[in-house]
Amino acid sequence: MQTCVGSGRFGTGRTIRALAPIAVVLALLACIGVLAPPPASATQLRLAPRSSTFAAPLRSAHAQSLAFAPQGLGYRPSPLAPVTAAPAARLLAAKGIMSGVGARKSLPAKFDLRRYRRVSPVRDQGPLSTCWAFAACGSLESTLLPAEKYAFSEDHLVLQSGFDWAGYNGGGNDQMAAAYLLGWAGPLNASSEPYGSSFTPPGLTAVKHVQSWVRLPKPSSPLDLDVIKGELKRDGALYAVMYFAPNCYRARTHAYYYSGPSGANHGIDIVGWDDHYAAGNFAPRPAGNGAFLCRNSWGRAWGARGYFWVSYYDSLITTEVAAWPQVENASNYARCYQYDPYGETDNVGWPGHQFGWFANQFTAAADGSLSAVGFGVPSGDALYAVWVGPSFSELSCVASGKAPFAGFVTVKADAPVALTGGTSFVVAVCLSTLNYEYPVPIETLIPGYDSGASASPGQSYVSADGGSWTDLTTVPGYANANVCVKAYASN
Repeated sequence: MQTCVGSGRFGTGRTIRALAPIAVVLALLACIGVLAPPPASATQLRLAPRSSTFAAPLRSAHAQSLAFAPQGLGYRPSPLAPVTAAPAARLLAAKGIMSGVGARKSLPAKFDLRRYRRVSPVRDQGPLSTCWAFAACGSLESTLLPAEKYAFSEDHLVLQSGFDWAGYNGGGNDQMAAAYLLGWAGPLNASSEPYGSSFTPPGLTAVKHVQSWVRLPKPSSPLDLDVIKGELKRDGALYAVMYFAPNCYRARTHAYYYSGPSGANHGIDIVGWDDHYAAGNFAPRPAGNGAFLCRNSWGRAWGARGYFWVSYYDSLITTEVAAWPQVENASNYARCYQYDPYGETDNVGWPGHQFGWFANQFTAAADGSLSAVGFGVPSGDALYAVWVGPSFSELSCVASGKAPFAGFVTVKADAPVALTGGTSFVVAVCLSTLNYEYPVPIETLIPGYDSGASASPGQSYVSADGGSWTDLTTVPGYANANVCVKAYASN
């Protein structure tokens, strides 16, 4: 991976030139015209509310093993607020996750990825606080199966995520895994860096390039599970979290149900479901039947050879569900231009605005062409338009579309954009997030979490209207913040 950091400022022109009348762009701009409140200045930027459980203390691995679980746990929440906006059925139908209003009828009552050879072997995290890495790697491996069989290195993810919590006992979450994967720091093969080695050999590079991250919204009820089921059936095992307490697990039936107020402490993978799994299998008993089939990371000696059931009515099982469905060959692009190695850690917006513009200026490291653009999506059911040009006064629309889920998307340019080595170029995104007033994804320095985050003038810009742009580092409180936009170039 090559990360190219631009230097110097550039013009802040107010005109934008589109090359073609793209329907989605027109719809987006029409939407903006209806929603647009009076102009907002950059000084009115507001930070989205953070997760109420962020920075929750993590017990030592030894204490966890004794007090909570047969082996280590390790989940700690990220600062990102939970996803609230659910995607519209039309977007899910277009993505192939649901077939519309009657989607429930098209999903089977019972489904198991193992029957389709789409789950990698159960592994054992031991007493260490690394469940989140096992859950992330397990989801990624499942996405590639059965066509491609990989065993990715949890060790490398844990040690090289770059976050302050990095290490075997620091804990982690899907946002940390996403930053590591989307920044092309990994994944690596487990054979290159075995688990528990405490050592990273020099010169290792990612064996795959991950280009997307999906954050699913919490269902409106324990039985409103079509989105989760559809995503699992389409893209493989899903990263999920739970609160593990021994008295909520029934070993005889390998069934788990927790209904209390505690926050999550463990990461697992959802690999199937059974709508008719009897409530009587749980102790205590939930309000109804139905359970997710889950894969744990405590070895095959635990549960049903490493698997167990979690009730649909569990307090936490559907609160943080994620996946990385777009996994490509490491040769897909020659380089990735980025300023956000820690990924999306916060979102910002303007009062009354449900859309925003954000942009990065990069300097081309070599002659080539810009082939695709990746960017964070703070809320589901979003519309986007991507613009590229040598300056703000010469931007052309190169892609547009709809993002059903929050997370991160990579979109290909309608046509390659020529880049000349040593010259600057601008990549801008206009994002409309209906019913969510924090549409701009940013990486910002959070002490104790990503204290290595930094920014320089002339890198990231924001705008409430697409006309007047402001260097993000000049906004009070954002001196070490960048917007989450990446540019992918081919030689």
